[in-house]
Amino acid sequence: VADDALAEASFTPDEDLETDLEPAPGVQADGALDTASLSAATDEEAVADEAAADEIDVVAAPAAPPAGGLTRQVKVGSIIKGRPAVAANAGQLAPLDIAPPSEAVDNRVLTYETKEMAILALYSTQVGSRTPDQKKLLVDLLTQYNKNVFHGDVRVPMVAAGNAIIAGFDSPTNALRCGTIYIDMLREMNVESYVAVNWGKATAMIDEDGEVHDELIVNSISPTARLMPVAARGEVLILEELYSHQLTQRELFTFEQVTRTWKTMADPTGTGVEVPCYCVRRAAP
Repeated sequence: VADDALAEASFTPDEDLETDLEPAPGVQADGALDTASLSAATDEEAVADEAAADEIDVVAAPAAPPAGGLTRQVKVGSIIKGRPAVAANAGQLAPLDIAPPSEAVDNRVLTYETKEMAILALYSTQVGSRTPDQKKLLVDLLTQYNKNVFHGDVRVPMVAAGNAIIAGFDSPTNALRCGTIYIDMLREMNVESYVAVNWGKATAMIDEDGEVHDELIVNSISPTARLMPVAARGEVLILEELYSHQLTQRELFTFEQVTRTWKTMADPTGTGVEVPCYCVRRAAP
C-alpha cells in the first residue's frame, strides 16, 4: 500500500478486540494513577540504590601539595559501575609520601671576564693521579696562599685540569714569583712538579660574593698559552714572548737560556718541538 494511501485511510477501533496488554505499574485499568503502588515502587528503588552504593570502592580526592615539597598521588580505591562514589571514610585519607624540600637556590652573582693574562701551569704526574677531591684541596691551598700574599687586591682564578693546576695572573711578574713558591709548597708534601708560564687570552668566572674561589675556564685558554715543556722537576720555564713582555720585571729574577721540547696541552704525548726558552730563578737578595 502506498504511503499516501496509508495517510488518507481511517481506521475504526474494534470494540470487540481483546488485548493482552497490562496497565503500567502505578496505573489503574481505567487510566487513573495508583498512588499507593508508586510509593511502594519508589521505596524499593531506594533500597536497591543503597545496596549498590555499598559495592562501590572509594577514591580519595588528591590533597593540595604542601608548601616546599612535591606530593605523589596515592590511589585508595577504584570507581566501578561508571559513576562517582561518596567517600564513606571522608576525612581519613591515606598518608601521602612527601618529597624532601628542594635544595636552596643558588643566588650567587657570577661575572665572566675575558682578557690577556699570564697563564701559569703547575705540572706534576703525582697531581694527575689524585682524586677530584684531592685536586680541589690543592687548589684551595694555593688559593688561600694567594689571598694571604696579595691581601685580596689581586684576583687569581685557578682550576685543576689533568695533571696540572692552572692559574691566571694579570702580571707576569706575580706569576713568576708564585711559580717557584708553588713548587716549594708541593715539595713539602712530597709532590714534585715544574712550572711553565705563557702569555695569552682566557676567561675567568668570578664570584662577586667571594663564596668560592675564582675559576679559570680551561677551554677558553688561547692556543699560545697552552704550550707545555718537557722540563726537569723544580724548573720554571718561559718563552721569549713572556721574557720580553713590558710587564715582566726582569731585574727581580735570573734567566738562563736553555732548550726544551715544547708540546701542546691537547697533545701531551706528541713528539713536540725543540724551542729555545728561559729557566727562571729568583734573584739573590
